[in-house]
Amino acid sequence: MQDPKITKAERDGGGWDDEIEPPIKDVKLRKHQRKAFRLAMENGGTYGFLHEMGCGKTLTAISVMGTLHQQCGVNKVLVVCPMAVYSAWVNDMERLDVPGVDPKIIKGTAANKAKQLKYWRGKLQVAIINYESFWRKDVAEAIAKWNPDMVILDEAHKIKAWNTSQSKGAHKLGDITPHKLLLTGTPIANSPLDAWSQYRFLDKTVYGTSWYAFKNTYAVIEKKPLRGGGSYPKLLGYRNMESFKEKLHSIAHKVSKEECLDLPEAIDIYRDVELEREARDVYDGVAREMIAEIEDGVITASNVLVKSLKLSRITGGYCDVEKEGATELKQVSKAKINALVEVLDELGPDKKICIFARFTAEINAIHELLLKRYAAEQIVTMTGSTPADERLGNIDKFQTDGGCKVFLANIQCAGLGITLTASDTMIFYSFGYSMTDYEQAKARIHRIGQKNACTYIHLIVTNSIDNTVREAVERKKNVAEEILKYVKGGIENDKQTA
Repeated sequence: MQDPKITKAERDGGGWDDEIEPPIKDVKLRKHQRKAFRLAMENGGTYGFLHEMGCGKTLTAISVMGTLHQQCGVNKVLVVCPMAVYSAWVNDMERLDVPGVDPKIIKGTAANKAKQLKYWRGKLQVAIINYESFWRKDVAEAIAKWNPDMVILDEAHKIKAWNTSQSKGAHKLGDITPHKLLLTGTPIANSPLDAWSQYRFLDKTVYGTSWYAFKNTYAVIEKKPLRGGGSYPKLLGYRNMESFKEKLHSIAHKVSKEECLDLPEAIDIYRDVELEREARDVYDGVAREMIAEIEDGVITASNVLVKSLKLSRITGGYCDVEKEGATELKQVSKAKINALVEVLDELGPDKKICIFARFTAEINAIHELLLKRYAAEQIVTMTGSTPADERLGNIDKFQTDGGCKVFLANIQCAGLGITLTASDTMIFYSFGYSMTDYEQAKARIHRIGQKNACTYIHLIVTNSIDNTVREAVERKKNVAEEILKYVKGGIENDKQTA
């Protein structure tokens, strides 16, 4: 394998030839993406993209990957990322104009993962795997035998804790891989000390290989006595921050949406959510009941929305169950709430965020989660039971109080007549069947007074009613008819496999 042919003189003068176009089709890199691409290539294809969500760091990384393949013999690329962004990688890989590119999601048992890596014919092999499994013994051994030329850590803040198994696994990968990219919008989520583990993977010369030496250099720690004897280290603050920041940016390009003046006005992001096996069984059971009712002529387009509510509740994590002659709401899944945790981690604690959900149980679960991450006064809510005067106060607080970080609301009651332009980011945990409610909710942040590009993040359970509703709403189709087609499709599939 070759290294990019770049001389020191070229680097000092701007380095990588700006005339070289990355092998991307159907789209052109934006100004900030092109700059990040050039900087990464000047550094030999090892770099950090500290880009806020919505700034297109995935496509920038793919541009680097494709160029390294064409010019430097990079033929095997490992992408480590949350499962929720698998589809984003697969979809963006379609824009890579390289013959023989073959992206593959590595999943299943450890033995299956090893087999998928072993038998592969693509000229540019791109293995996509999650953080939960890449470091485990059998899988790590299979990856080492596969011998990737490049490793990309997407949402690299996942390894910010220096002593976890997945962090140590990433460090080992970094030591044996010639080209590395680190992608995250929040390299420092809680403390400057978060940076060490991520940069230990990316380039161990930046902050060194010793966590303790790094901590002693940048943290102010004092030993405090314990009552029973001995002492414990107490973090008092940080020092040498100018040196820290200089090193942080020495091998990384940082950008926020506010700085990306060439971004589109609105960006839609879809995060895939996989139900747990037990929850999927519950979902499929309810779907089969609907199929049976359609075959009996019970469900028509006029009442399909009412019947499909149960499916929508399950994708949000809850289901009505019969117990001793009464109906009670039971939590059957944590998949979406866990996906929300990942999104919040990526956005970071300082970002102002609007979260919309449909059902009361979802609102309550989200609020409980938020209280573990924020102080109570940093959160405001709006539901159907919120008094009118309190609603106005909550809106005003979110708009004017810099310390208020989250506006959590029911989509039906907060989708009209309010302004939330203090935020440029909205998360749809779930949404209803009304096209008007959805479009009006989006308009709360995308309106007069908004100075930034807006990002809408949708949590979508794969192979579920979520996909059908989302597509129908966004394409302004009749939601009831689309759901009916979705359920009928289940009947047809059952017949084909019978």
